[in-house]
Amino acid sequence: MGDECIKSEHNNDMSLKTGGEMIGIRGEYQGVKIPIGRGISLGRDPETAQLVFNNQKVSRQHCSITFEEETETYYVLDYSQNGIMRENGAR
Repeated sequence: MGDECIKSEHNNDMSLKTGGEMIGIRGEYQGVKIPIGRGISLGRDPETAQLVFNNQKVSRQHCSITFEEETETYYVLDYSQNGIMRENGAR
């Protein structure tokens, strides 16, 4: 997502079962803890995104992250043409 970079951490309190949080590691959300809950959408368009980026390298509707409680698994659905990058820089 351009110069934006966010990592996620899982909520280890199994009684909550609500997913984890993302932590901005650079860009406009650097150092910010963002709860994922059961899901969150990311992008530039405030009409469709719950987490809005003010960066032209981020698509209007960039991606969504969902948490499946049964398997304790996160799923990332990429809507962008630019792709998404993991913390290690891989797409």
